[in-house]
Amino acid sequence: MSKREIVQSYYNCFAKKDRATLEKILKEDFKFTSSYANYTSRDEMLNDIWPQIVINTNKMVDLEIFENGNRFMVKYSNGKASVSEFIRVDGNKIAETEVFIGKESKNDNN
Repeated sequence: MSKREIVQSYYNCFAKKDRATLEKILKEDFKFTSSYANYTSRDEMLNDIWPQIVINTNKMVDLEIFENGNRFMVKYSNGKASVSEFIRVDGNKIAETEVFIGKESKNDNN
């Protein structure tokens, strides 16, 4: 699997609620940073967020992936706001994700 396919798979796992595959593509010492939470391991993050992911039915739409070697910038809308994520892939696993959330969208004209 290419690095780009790994990143695409990351988002597919959330959309399909596929925790088993997600665990396989994240490094054990995966780092996640956002304005809402910071995690220093894959298991810490998944144990905290997965119950909410399973309940939350918001979809990531207009997914755009920009690649620069082993670093990616992904932009999408979550139905409430614009989200940008910076992702670093190490080997064949995602090592780090840093999330930035834009302003809340009231309609398509914002």
